[in-house]
Amino acid sequence: MVRAFIAVDIDKIALPNGFWMYLKPLEQQGIRIIPPENYHVTLYFLGEIDQGMVDTLRAELGRIIHSSFTLQLGRFETFPRLTKRSNRYVLHLNVVRGKEALIALHGKVLEVLTDIGFPKERRPFIPHLTLARIKYPKPSIIETLKDLMKIDETEISFPEITITSFQLKRSNLTPRGAIYENLAVFPLQA
Repeated sequence: MVRAFIAVDIDKIALPNGFWMYLKPLEQQGIRIIPPENYHVTLYFLGEIDQGMVDTLRAELGRIIHSSFTLQLGRFETFPRLTKRSNRYVLHLNVVRGKEALIALHGKVLEVLTDIGFPKERRPFIPHLTLARIKYPKPSIIETLKDLMKIDETEISFPEITITSFQLKRSNLTPRGAIYENLAVFPLQA
């Protein structure tokens, strides 16, 4: 069995120089920040699938026709919002440019997946880049997250990047975090 998902890889050049200084206070409080080599926007989490399904997905997803597009990240946000009390939060960057293209690509992926038996997602698709998963946050961590939410989009200048492919990925869970491996890369049209 393979733990797999479909994603758009995000190169670390999508983040400006000095970006890490914003995350340092969380790291200093023991929060594990996702490493840049794992940056992606998840289009669909498949869960545990067998090798036969990997082969089917390679063939079916390879039929998707979609144009390459420009993507730009934006401000810090959390799922759920900090106004909701929760014992788990996901810190992420929202997508300010390329959001419509990601939503359209997600729709094409979802159409292929439902045709071969995967369920439709219950939640609406919100394109984002996950930076950290936070369990049982202390009040000081909540305050740090609130400070990040106050940062204006003009304070951090995120570069635009061109997205030229999407990926079928394997997720290998280890005590030090997930390690991702491409099982297939699907080019987008120029």
